[in-house]
Amino acid sequence: MDVYKSLTIKSTSGNPTDTIVQAKSPDDHVFEVTADYVNISGFTITGATNEHGLYLPNADYCNISKNNISKNNHGIWMGSSSTNTIIYNSISSNANGAIIIFEGSNNTIANNKILDTKQTAIGVSKSNNNTF
Repeated sequence: MDVYKSLTIKSTSGNPTDTIVQAKSPDDHVFEVTADYVNISGFTITGATNEHGLYLPNADYCNISKNNISKNNHGIWMGSSSTNTIIYNSISSNANGAIIIFEGSNNTIANNKILDTKQTAIGVSKSNNNTF
């Protein structure tokens, strides 16, 4: 799902176990967020086995919360993205990483449960002033 406008995407129940968003194909991101001020919460985000569950290139001021993010190549990948909040997510069984920040600053990563990630739980590169 390509998100290119500022908006809130929230499951009606708020319960990620009954609201599943799956990648169209293993080679596609589940959510690709290219807008600022996007909120995503209450989903199971899965199926991007060759890509990212949540892909945020150049997206600022986003809030990703209360999701189950599993069975993707990377759970969340942020590139050149700043001032985002990633909180209260369960991130598990992602092949190469749970949360990756590349060239990002002033992001807050807190109160996430990371389980069974085969490579990197949290990877940070060329970034500064992030809070964990």
